[in-house]
Amino acid sequence: MLIINPEEIKDDLLESQDINIIDFDKSSNYRDKKRFYVSKLEKIFTELKFKKSVKMKFMGKYESNSKLIKVYGKSIVYCYTWENGESKFFFVRDNVFITEDIFWLRYYPFLQITNKRSPIDGKYYMDAKINEALFKEIELKEIKKSNAYVIPSHNNHFGHFIGDEFPSLWLEGKISSFWKQKCTYPFKWKRGIEEILNTLCDNFNISPFDTALEKNLNIRSILPNHLSIYLTNPAMKTYLLEMAMAQIRKKYKQKTFKGKQRLLMVRRGKYKTRINNIKELMHVVCSKYYFNIIDPIEHSFDKLIEMFCNAELIIAESGTSTLQALCLSQEQCKVISLIPKRLVQDTDEEMIESGLPYHLIMPHKISFVLGETIEKHSIQSSDLVNYNLQQIEDCINNTLNKNT
Repeated sequence: MLIINPEEIKDDLLESQDINIIDFDKSSNYRDKKRFYVSKLEKIFTELKFKKSVKMKFMGKYESNSKLIKVYGKSIVYCYTWENGESKFFFVRDNVFITEDIFWLRYYPFLQITNKRSPIDGKYYMDAKINEALFKEIELKEIKKSNAYVIPSHNNHFGHFIGDEFPSLWLEGKISSFWKQKCTYPFKWKRGIEEILNTLCDNFNISPFDTALEKNLNIRSILPNHLSIYLTNPAMKTYLLEMAMAQIRKKYKQKTFKGKQRLLMVRRGKYKTRINNIKELMHVVCSKYYFNIIDPIEHSFDKLIEMFCNAELIIAESGTSTLQALCLSQEQCKVISLIPKRLVQDTDEEMIESGLPYHLIMPHKISFVLGETIEKHSIQSSDLVNYNLQQIEDCINNTLNKNT
């Protein structure tokens, strides 16, 4: 099985598939936005003093061609369930596996990957064998019966879904009858994901996979009509997200948004905050700067949109809270993200591939305050951290002064 990036998709590799490629770089509006995003990213990397190697690897993705690639046809779907209960889906077309996440393949226990040299051009390519013995063959009757599209989702995590998959799904729904026909997706989405789609899509006609998935940990099946959508440049995701969120906010235009509220996003309950000196932080920002404290998990999507649209400034801890604040708030709102210093000074390769892009998805709206880790986590953005309150106050004052 050949493994390729979306940029390597060719008709001769996928002879049985319908392939449609749209060049975003031909749009002057997109090109201007892309340059704007890149300039803001350059400023952030310089101010925070990221390592040169991290900056080059990250920014290299923004220098690539900006293409939207749609592939449609029959595929073989594999579903592997990890010990923590999360499922990973991957799809094979014409003995080719297309993925934007080649870095992560090393962690898949069902894949044996080798690098081979082509006898034709001498170039190296990735080849993989799937341990078929780990998977049970089943027939997804509901998909076969409805002849449904399969939404190319493999993330049931709100942050990953919004950052990775929502932009292309929104665009497909906008330019085609995508949402009006029967669609399906790999699993029952979490409440937050389902709410954002219900808010956006008036003709929501989506249902989960066959219930057989709930009974089998690892399955293999045939999908007769499978649509995959790929964006080859991260700037495209920012560009599409801005338009999608603007469309969502229009649904709330009957409300009066004064845009003067200040919010501190703090996780409570099941998911504890990773800010060690949170009580001191809450006291300072509430007593001196009149911030309101919210836990996103406690509110519906409608209520979050209402609060974010009324905000001029949001302080959020690292991770999904930062992504929510960036994506759901109004265009003029600024976000201060509290992140561990070691995420900047000693960035793990995993964070370059996954965590860091979500913190920088709206580079024109964000500022950062770096904190000292007191308890490390395997995921750097999940460290338990102490933050210098004076630095946070300085960032608040600088942000408010720029807004006046």
